[in-house]
Amino acid sequence: MPCVGIGTTPQGFAHQGLTTPNALVTTSAPLYAIDPASVVRTRLPNGLTVLIRRDRSAPVVAIVTYVSAGYFDETDDIVGIAHVLEHMYFKGTPSRGVGEIAKQTKAVGGYLNAATIYDHTSYYTVLPSSGFIAGLDVQADAYARSLIDADELARELEVIIQEAKRKADNPPAVATETLYELLHDRHRIRRWRIGREPGLRTLTRDALIGFYRNFYHPVNTVLSIVGDIDVEVALAEVERAYGALPSGEPSRYPGSTEEGVAGFRYREWTGDIGQTQLAFGWRTPGTTHPDTPSLDLLASVLGSGRASRLYRAVRERRLASSVSAYNYTPTEIGVFVIHAETPPATVGDAARGIWDQLRSIHDGDVGELEIERAKRILESQFVRRLEDMEGQANYLAEWEAQGDWRMGERYLERLLTTTRDDLVAVGNRYVHPDNAGVVVYRPASSAEVATDADAMRSLLDGGPRPAGLTPPLPYSPHVIPPASAPVFEREESGVRVYRTANGIPILVRIKPGAPLVHAGVYFAGGCVEEPAELAGLTSLMVRTAIKGTAVRSALQIAEEGEMLGGSVGGGYRAGELRVVDLGSGETCRGGDRAARRRRAASDASRRRVGDRAIHRARRRDCDARRHVPLSDAPRGRDCVCGTSLWITADRE
Repeated sequence: MPCVGIGTTPQGFAHQGLTTPNALVTTSAPLYAIDPASVVRTRLPNGLTVLIRRDRSAPVVAIVTYVSAGYFDETDDIVGIAHVLEHMYFKGTPSRGVGEIAKQTKAVGGYLNAATIYDHTSYYTVLPSSGFIAGLDVQADAYARSLIDADELARELEVIIQEAKRKADNPPAVATETLYELLHDRHRIRRWRIGREPGLRTLTRDALIGFYRNFYHPVNTVLSIVGDIDVEVALAEVERAYGALPSGEPSRYPGSTEEGVAGFRYREWTGDIGQTQLAFGWRTPGTTHPDTPSLDLLASVLGSGRASRLYRAVRERRLASSVSAYNYTPTEIGVFVIHAETPPATVGDAARGIWDQLRSIHDGDVGELEIERAKRILESQFVRRLEDMEGQANYLAEWEAQGDWRMGERYLERLLTTTRDDLVAVGNRYVHPDNAGVVVYRPASSAEVATDADAMRSLLDGGPRPAGLTPPLPYSPHVIPPASAPVFEREESGVRVYRTANGIPILVRIKPGAPLVHAGVYFAGGCVEEPAELAGLTSLMVRTAIKGTAVRSALQIAEEGEMLGGSVGGGYRAGELRVVDLGSGETCRGGDRAARRRRAASDASRRRVGDRAIHRARRRDCDARRHVPLSDAPRGRDCVCGTSLWITADRE
């Protein structure tokens, strides 16, 4: 672990220290990884790959069945069939009628679900360890002996068709899949992946049986099991339930691949929507390509967190209500996407703001600190996946399907060793202006943005460049006055209760497993204390709480949280207010996490609420809350009392 100076007080209350608490700590070693020795990998004679890992941190077990068959495996006459089969998978077997699979899983305290995407379909169940054998029997029965009843299929198709219609009424989904279609001339990723009503109505039981029998072979499947189970017993049960299944190789009919370069492309259309969808995209390589970790990091530099470039250049400047960036790689192909939702009046300025940040990347204007911030965010996301059994089981299955589950750690190592030069190089190689696809999906009543690709390119390249981003001020640590150590009072159900000299309770729960910390400062009160004429005051206060304090700007709050691999936010319920929440991503990489927790908590009572921040928060809230006077926002602090600090960590 990269933290240093870890110690424990006589009462057992953790403290940590660094000789240079504000120094940037950079290391290529992953913060947390699954020990290869803890995973038993077996391949049954029929070709089924089995991964089993014992994790005793909680008395539960996750079972994941990962089949390498998805939308990319559908020929044009059966688009959507992989998703339809997913719906029918749990609809009955010769020994379990319709509804029995879910009922039997719930009877032992578990739940089950499934998901289909371009390159795979996965089925999973999570249940108490005591129900492992029963749960495994249900999963094996569904995998090997699904009936796909014709009458049940007809009923389920109506459900799926309604799902497809809802998706067609989802502006972000429409914009994203239209972008994929625009970028690709031949590849199957250009198709509307869930299928459309006319094609779905032509799917027959025979077609589903054919797809099922072709792809659902043991050799095309990974079975991943993680939880509080005995590995040898679990393996014996797997061999009993799956060992007799026949082997077989799926017949694949791959679609066409893309050739050449995309060139600049543009599409604009209108619909009955309220906001404009603006999306940029580029073709990128697949999951295992050596440049993929650098592209993922580039997307994080651009769009992850409130300190990211796009958030500051577009969202903070009120050009868009949301903006994100990601590099999506369904195995064999990739798409780098920047997606914003904007008011119709600002879509042109938002597009130029996004374009200008890409131009800065191409020019090499990337700072080491922002790269480190993005690395910590991605590493924290990586670690959070491994926090529970379901996340671990899916992680093992997904990477094993790529060739070896240990590739996941190698991917992370490559990401953490990406340099500034690597980032600029992949930006210029893949995210090039000349090969961008741009889509604008706008309200029918709004003005046209650009008539064609040339006009859009002129809009992006022409005119003065947007104002550059203000470099963050050097952080000067706020010194907290010395205070006596909190006194340990008692322990109940694994929760340690401490109390400060001024009576504030501190609740600490140690959770074995991933090295994560969840920390929050809670107050009793909130909206139940609001007078009627100030309804919404609590919400307004929570929104402005992260917009600056007496010792930190809004950007500093965002940067410090994200440099910890997490974020700082707030929330409320009827009788409770949470002003500081360091979230599940606060890892210990980067220094003194305990000291930073204390600084953030002390800041909760020093909120500096500015008129500008209140105006912004109030614009995003409901009409009732707009009646709260600006002068009353700081009064929200007077409506709460009974402060408590709650911390969940992987260790003391």
